[in-house]
Amino acid sequence: MWTIEKTRGITFRGAKLGLSAARLWEHTQRRQINPFAPITRQTAQNPGLYLDVTEGESPLQPLTGLTLQDLRDKRYAHLNPSDAAHLLHNIQCRECRQWMASVQAHLEAARQEQAARNRPTPFLPAGDGSPLGVAGLKCALQIWLHSRRDEKAPLAQWMNRLRKLTQQGLRGNELDLSGLSSVGALPGEGPVTGESLLQHLDYRKARLSILPVVQTARRQLDFVQVTNTPPARRIEPRRRKPLRAHPVYRDPIMGYWIDQIAWEDLFLDQPGWRALTCRGQVVTSPANPTGICRSAEEAMTLASAHAHTVLPKLTAQGKWSRYSISGGEHYREWLVTLPHYRFGHYNPHFPHRNVLLHLRCDIRGDEDGHRILLMQEAQSDWAQAFQRAGRAGDANSIPAPPWAQEWPALALKLMLLHAASRNVDGLAWTTGAMQVRRYGGRGQKWLHRLYDEMLPHEAQKLLRKHQVPCQPIRVRVPDNFTIRPAEFGYEVFDEEGHSLGAATSWEEARSLLPDDAHEQVVSMHGIGLDRNLREVIMEEGFYAWGHGIL
Repeated sequence: MWTIEKTRGITFRGAKLGLSAARLWEHTQRRQINPFAPITRQTAQNPGLYLDVTEGESPLQPLTGLTLQDLRDKRYAHLNPSDAAHLLHNIQCRECRQWMASVQAHLEAARQEQAARNRPTPFLPAGDGSPLGVAGLKCALQIWLHSRRDEKAPLAQWMNRLRKLTQQGLRGNELDLSGLSSVGALPGEGPVTGESLLQHLDYRKARLSILPVVQTARRQLDFVQVTNTPPARRIEPRRRKPLRAHPVYRDPIMGYWIDQIAWEDLFLDQPGWRALTCRGQVVTSPANPTGICRSAEEAMTLASAHAHTVLPKLTAQGKWSRYSISGGEHYREWLVTLPHYRFGHYNPHFPHRNVLLHLRCDIRGDEDGHRILLMQEAQSDWAQAFQRAGRAGDANSIPAPPWAQEWPALALKLMLLHAASRNVDGLAWTTGAMQVRRYGGRGQKWLHRLYDEMLPHEAQKLLRKHQVPCQPIRVRVPDNFTIRPAEFGYEVFDEEGHSLGAATSWEEARSLLPDDAHEQVVSMHGIGLDRNLREVIMEEGFYAWGHGIL
């Protein structure tokens, strides 16, 4: 049976158009920004509002920019009406109806979910009007046009000026993604104002979303035994036989209860169990419509499944912490994605669509006790795969991502913004030699070039006007112990890898260290960030591409 859990898209043999639920899935399951209308009781009944129309026979083919509802409303835009009619005919088949029913069920479940618990602090504060959706990233072309919004000239002359700007610092990638490189005509006749072109800027294809790598926690609830049973509200269904209930366990955070129950019946040999919400409603499931369980553990599992549905608890321990230097606080993995980009790209490391950058970082002290944001890794599997395909003469096999050539610079700009927003005293990143040791010698030449040459060179250019050099930062790392992120907190190990315990806070984790625990100081590439520089970075930001127009 076709379900949205197993199948994110559906295509039809010989048809030029298909449907994709990938962006809906990313929004509801991965906390991606919502490209569709808000999910309400009414809209959840119409999956056509949330299904993208795709080109070709694969769900990974480019998005057309239209939804199924657009086609139903005869808003075909650039599509061939006969292709649209063919798709509308194909969706009447049984398999597609089943799949769309699963999409509708998914929408209803997403509507009922209240929120997610334990969500990480955002990578950056809320957007400041940046056309790319990221606070601190600005676009050179937008600023240039804004300063010339009252100027008038024929459209051809404007376009000629824009092309010449690429010789003065404007990146061709930004011009291509601005929506202006293909402007054919504007309303009205005669000269065109800079304000008119400014209004036609559309960077939506390059809009970024920065997501923490989170998973749903394995343990949703923590039940403790009730010693002094407080009064508890119970909403009892009508039963033929009276029921005696005695609260035994309670989750103090979410307020779920586990009751031991018994029928007022002489023939009942063993008591039963049930789970209740904080409102006193019995928790049931399709497999257990009465909610009566044979053991307390079964009732706890039922309650945990219910909490997972309505208010899931998340963990941000990431997927790749084993490939990092241990001993850092607030370890996070971040994905910089392109949810609105027309083409679709997936890599084997993450289920998200269009992951442009993968960043891993934590916070630790340097030799003087300053707080340093350590960038453990910065990678773009997409850009590197595109470049490898180009060298192999098969560039068309992988869509070209924005920032294909300057993604390391974008990664550094984002990490500097992140560091400034976290009020740390510096940004450091590992050396190429550390990366080579981490990955067993693979890709030595590239790793040295990225971490030892490209990132330091870009840092020098970014902060040259502030007279801040890229210089070594001596960072503390564990020598004879290990602290790793766990589902909720940290796990501590001794030199031989034996567990010393788990902790919910960094302070508690440090208290578990043995008396002979010690750290070493390791030199890494870095940038010092005093208070003034942090304020300047947050106020001025960085150009998303390049360093502005001269």
